[in-house]
Amino acid sequence: MLFANSKGHMKAFDEDQKKYITKMIENCKNCQSAFPKDDLYSIFVKHRIFFDDSNEKESYIFFYCEENEFALKEVEKIYKGLEKTALLFRVLKDNQYIYLINSGNNKQIYPIPDNSIINCYKKEGLIRVDRKINEYLAEFFRDCFNNSVGITPKLINLSNKDFKTIEDLFVEEQRKRTKWTVVGTLVKVFSAILKFLG
Repeated sequence: MLFANSKGHMKAFDEDQKKYITKMIENCKNCQSAFPKDDLYSIFVKHRIFFDDSNEKESYIFFYCEENEFALKEVEKIYKGLEKTALLFRVLKDNQYIYLINSGNNKQIYPIPDNSIINCYKKEGLIRVDRKINEYLAEFFRDCFNNSVGITPKLINLSNKDFKTIEDLFVEEQRKRTKWTVVGTLVKVFSAILKFLG
């Protein structure tokens, strides 16, 4: 299956995304949200990430990490992983593979960086790294922290067909037919040559 990435280029689901979709389906079979907020919350806590959604026009995330090249590269790796997951979420949501289930709680549930935590980080010599984030990543955080996520039969069918859409299967069948047409033509030509030589 092909989808547009953040720059509008077309690409197929990679193996990591397929595994994540399979995990989403398993989560729902076990009566959980497809994107459990606890999983996302754990990532935030483990990597000391905070989401600032207080500005209506711009959203940020910030990390607390050690001031060295390795730690800063790790921050970048985590950020790119979140972006990739958010893009997958948006594609599935826009194409009606998943849907939001309102929890009925309008309170935004994000890890809150209170002063005691920040002071503790400072004492450990950690620095703060801020990143302005795009809208689809901010929307992903808002959606997953404040809602449960369900899957549609359409997503299950996609998984059962090895992530190939009807269009993909049609193209694949056309390629097979073209291949056998070429083979059949070559056999006929070869037979005609043998008959002529005989």
